[in-house]
Amino acid sequence: MREFTVKDLADLLGVSKPTIQRAINAAAIGASREDKQTRYYNLDAAAAISAKVKPDFDFLACVGCSETPPHDATQTEKPPQNATEASNQNENVSEQTDTEPKQAATPPQSDSMELMRAMLTTIQEQLAAKDKQIAAYEAQIAMQNEQIKDYSERLREAMELTRGQQYIAAADKAAELLEAAGSQEEEEIIITDAAGDIQEPAAPVKKSFWQKLFGKG
Repeated sequence: MREFTVKDLADLLGVSKPTIQRAINAAAIGASREDKQTRYYNLDAAAAISAKVKPDFDFLACVGCSETPPHDATQTEKPPQNATEASNQNENVSEQTDTEPKQAATPPQSDSMELMRAMLTTIQEQLAAKDKQIAAYEAQIAMQNEQIKDYSERLREAMELTRGQQYIAAADKAAELLEAAGSQEEEEIIITDAAGDIQEPAAPVKKSFWQKLFGKG
């Protein structure tokens, strides 16, 4: 028996694969088999899906015209002779499908893989943008470090210059003090010399009685 994938049905009906999948989920149509993560639907299930997507589309007639399905060993299938018979058959298949137990609808694996790839691409783009931001922040930090280093060097030079100026001022002050002390010492020497030039008056000499008598002394 011929089987159809979601892509086959989408191509035959001229719609997208998500449209086919929504019809499968809405009607809870189960796949006849699954091979390598690909679901296959038999002719009855495919006709039910077609009726769900396009009720006026003669799916069985189209399939019978394009390609004659292989005959099963125990059952012979015959394509409908007219549109009325095809419509009745579609209704019967739809009713039979509705009476089957509903299965949990899951998206096809291919759609999930495409979604994961899209998410991975988005995450990679976001990471690339973050890497650019981090690189910009690192460049700013490096520039700030250079500025801080330059400011530190200037501060050190200013402190050394200030210290040198303080040393010069202290030396000048010491020189002034030494000069003042030298001047004071010279004044004291002059005063001492001047005091040495002044002669004290001689004390009167007393004569003894004999000296007065003989006129000697």
